Amino acid sequence: MRTWILVAGMTAALASEAPGQSLLKEGFDDGNRDGWYLTSGGEATIIDDAAGLGSGKALALATHAGSSQRRLLANFKAVELSKPGDAIVLRFDYRITGNPDASRGRGDAEGGFRFGFFDSKGTLQTADVPKGPTSANAADDVGYLAMVSAGAPKRARLIADTAEDQNFMGGTDLQYLQTDDNFGGIDDSLKHSAVFTIKRVSGTAMSVELDLDGKKSIRAEVTGALRSRFDEVGFAASHRAADLVVDNIEVTAGGSASPSTSAAGAPAVQARCQPCTIEVGKDTVLTAEVRDAGNHPVTYQWSASTGKFSDPTARQTSWTGPMRKGWSEERWRGGGGVPITVTIDDDRGGTATHTVTVDVVRPAGN
Repeated sequence: MRTWILVAGMTAALASEAPGQSLLKEGFDDGNRDGWYLTSGGEATIIDDAAGLGSGKALALATHAGSSQRRLLANFKAVELSKPGDAIVLRFDYRITGNPDASRGRGDAEGGFRFGFFDSKGTLQTADVPKGPTSANAADDVGYLAMVSAGAPKRARLIADTAEDQNFMGGTDLQYLQTDDNFGGIDDSLKHSAVFTIKRVSGTAMSVELDLDGKKSIRAEVTGALRSRFDEVGFAASHRAADLVVDNIEVTAGGSASPSTSAAGAPAVQARCQPCTIEVGKDTVLTAEVRDAGNHPVTYQWSASTGKFSDPTARQTSWTGPMRKGWSEERWRGGGGVPITVTIDDDRGGTATHTVTVDVVRPAGN
């Protein structure tokens, strides 16, 4: 059973509460989108949007030839909303580029912009999937999201994604928790600010809330089968709806909803590759980015089923991709993605792992 409560035309209480511990903060000032992965099509690029959002560099999410889907996510250290008052909050700025009504069907515009929190269920995204269906890593993800119309429609929705149809932030498995057809869609290319909050209300209820520009809010209270664990934030555009620019993204946890900790906080790690596609026998640079370790020393251990590390115990190391020997003809013809894992250990018994996939491809002309 679900109980729905609509709050419109006001700034909601949840949006103004103290956010607590920062889990993710991204302004794209370094000019890259490391850690932000496409899960089904589109293009994600860093642009200078000082004239639009007014804060320099930002992330643009657009379509490309051969794909109409744009779905993007980033990982953060998992939190559990287990006690009343526990909350997780997403704050960001965004704008729609171009004319959101031009040559677009009403259905596309109504589903224009989607964003929310998800549980990866242990299958974190580690690389782009620029074409085709939702990646296997994101297909089983569940969580809660908001939808704001792009263009003439004025609809806003709060939604539960149950992953029953293996379609991340879309498909037939979306359960509409609350709908407001007079919320007011975004039919301009100006800067807007959003706050999306999930909060544990009681042992049997959660609240999901969207606040837009501090002027409009929609809220649902959910009972029954609750989602309370989150380790991903996602953004999506629906089919041919207008392209998007997002910036100044921050995820915070409040109440007791902080990541799993040891005495002074356990570490977290993100593995990165540069480049992430190499020819056989060539090198890539791997880097482990650690947070929440404080001033405690951290040891590193890189591992892979094949290839060679220059130093498997360094924070940053090079890895040489394997040659053809030992590969099946099928794998050679299609190239091969090699998962590479880094494990870190602090001096307090805290450990963390993360895996990145490096695509190893046939040399050009062979």
